[in-house]
Amino acid sequence: EPVLKESDEERYTRLFGLGGDQLVLDQKQETDSASLTLEANYRGVKFTPKYRILDTIGFIVSKLGSPPLDLTVELIEDDAGLPGKNVLRVLTIAKEKISPAAWHYLKIGEDLNTAKSYWIVLRIVGDASNTYRWHYSGAGTSASSADGISWSAGTTGFAFRTYTMTPVLNIVDDLSTPLSKFFREEVIK
Repeated sequence: EPVLKESDEERYTRLFGLGGDQLVLDQKQETDSASLTLEANYRGVKFTPKYRILDTIGFIVSKLGSPPLDLTVELIEDDAGLPGKNVLRVLTIAKEKISPAAWHYLKIGEDLNTAKSYWIVLRIVGDASNTYRWHYSGAGTSASSADGISWSAGTTGFAFRTYTMTPVLNIVDDLSTPLSKFFREEVIK
């Protein structure tokens, strides 16, 4: 009869735990006491990330009348203190999803350089009666443009949030039993 030998590899038992990703706030300017419309100017707010991965952005916007188009949002690299030509991401929020002043979020998933600054820019849309409003309070680093090319610096503190993502894992505290050498931890996403 053949003799079966069991190797250490064959005796390993897989240990699964709960895990996932958690949003972590990176940059913010959250107050809301006034708003500026988007019918005549692109508007942008500058931020410098602390974390490399930009997972999600949020901002407080509202609808004025019935805008003809969805709200378009751009993530742009800074160029000498103003939005530059390098557009990293262009996303939209359906006009039906925008209501009175509320936080609206977009998934970005962009790898940024923490030594650089970036701009969240909302595009021109509609007319004076049918457009969107970006809410703000106090001072910040902002910019505006009639054509999306030539920018003027401003000090409006537009409301925004940026988030990164960090893994959350449930780790087994003590595997110091004699059998611990037969457990192997693997992270599966």
